Amino acid sequence: MIERMHQDDGVVEVRFILPMDHPARPIGVAGDFNGWDWSMTLLEADGDLLQATIEVEHGRTYQFRYRGGDQTWFNDDQADDYVPNEFGGVNCLIDLSTV
Repeated sequence: MIERMHQDDGVVEVRFILPMDHPARPIGVAGDFNGWDWSMTLLEADGDLLQATIEVEHGRTYQFRYRGGDQTWFNDDQADDYVPNEFGGVNCLIDLSTV
């Protein structure tokens, strides 16, 4: 799941949320907002959820995927859209173009 919170300074706080019992733990989120380095944005335990928060500029789209500690890549079922990637897979899309 993805939550968004618009801030007054033109920044959008984006929170990535997965269930605590997800089998691919540890999990990181990689995207064009962090150079596709999944280890830079690890989801951390918060109650019965795993969460990570980033701050990005509004007015554009961002691609991302999750990567598990088992080295598998997977997508968010609630992404705004999906786009093909250069590896024959599909990336998730967060659309902040109208925010």
